[in-house]
Parts: sequence; C-alpha cells; structure tokens
Amino acid sequence: DTRARVARFGDRVRYHYQENFQGQAGTLNTGFRLARGSVVCLLDADDLWAPGKLARVLAAFAADPELGIVQHGCRYVGPAGEDLGGEALPTGPERLVLADLLAGPVYNAHISSLCLARRVLERIGPVPAPFAASLPDAYLLQHGLFFAPAASLRLPLTLYRRHGRSWSDRWGEARANPRDLALGHRTQRAFDGRLRRRLRENGLRTDWPREA
Repeated sequence: DTRARVARFGDRVRYHYQENFQGQAGTLNTGFRLARGSVVCLLDADDLWAPGKLARVLAAFAADPELGIVQHGCRYVGPAGEDLGGEALPTGPERLVLADLLAGPVYNAHISSLCLARRVLERIGPVPAPFAASLPDAYLLQHGLFFAPAASLRLPLTLYRRHGRSWSDRWGEARANPRDLALGHRTQRAFDGRLRRRLRENGLRTDWPREA
C-alpha cells in the first residue's frame, strides 16, 4: 500500500510508480531522470538516513567545489530498526581521485551512502542493465572518479538494515547457492568489461594485483 502511505504527505513527496520491473539499475535511472537538484542522494529499499546526513553531505560539497561524489559510512540496524552494534566506515584516502582507483580497489560505500553531483551523473550515463541486481554503487563511484574527485566521510550517516534477505546479506553465503554465485560472476564480468573499456578510452591501465 505504498501509494496510499505516500499520499498522506501531499505535495511534499513526488511518488513515481514503475509498472515494469527493471531491477535496481532501472529504478536508479528513473530517479536520476526525475530528480531536479544539483546533488542527488540515494536511499535504497528499507534503509534510513541518520539525522543531519544531508547537512553534512552538502557541507562537504560546499567545502570542495571540485567534488563530484560524497560517500560516507553506515551503521547496521535490524528489521525493526534496532541497533546491531556494527559500523562500516570508509577506509583509505578521505579524498579519492582517479589515481587512487588506478593503484588498487578503493572503498565503496553502500548505495544508500552515495551522493553524486548531477554534472557527474550526466557524464557517467545511465546505470547499465547488467547491474540490475548488484554493483550499481561500485559502477557509480568508480566510473565517477574519471570525471571528478570523491570525498569519503568517516561518519555513519546511513542506517543499513540487515534482515537476511537482501543481496548483500546473501552474498556471503552465495557459494552454497549456485544461482546467486552465477549471478554474481556474470555481474562482475560485465562490470570488469565496462571498466576496462573506460580505461582504454582514456589510455589508462590499472596496477591492481591479479587477485583483485
């Protein structure tokens, strides 16, 4: 009954219903097309933003006009919002540039902890369909670094809900599920191909160790 619940907020919320299921990639692309702000902040599924999140993010963009992306950490909560006592905070440089990506894998926040300048989103283009189930967050950050630096705030500004049914919860046990494992590998191969193409277009290569 999402439509009825959102209607109670009146004009404060614009609600868009998508008839056909296009996965996470299609949903993100629809949101990017409908959004009107100069900064787009993502909130996925049943996650929550911590109070003050938007103010912290906008302050980071204002302090460094070159930034194209701001990512931050999250705190894990349970199905009813109960604090599970764990956090995932960015590691590595507080200001990421393309050279950091070329040198090795960089920290990538959950999708609900990503905020992107519209000018960077327009350069990246739509999130490709192969990432309908997973990796749209990695696609947005890693491809965004080709056009602008990113800031990594070591703050848990997203409450990330763990309930055992999400893809990120299942991935740790995917080796026991052939369908999940196959989907993960197909998605990763598609991602690697896109990244290699972007590197070739710019005459670049990575120095990542083979196991990465």
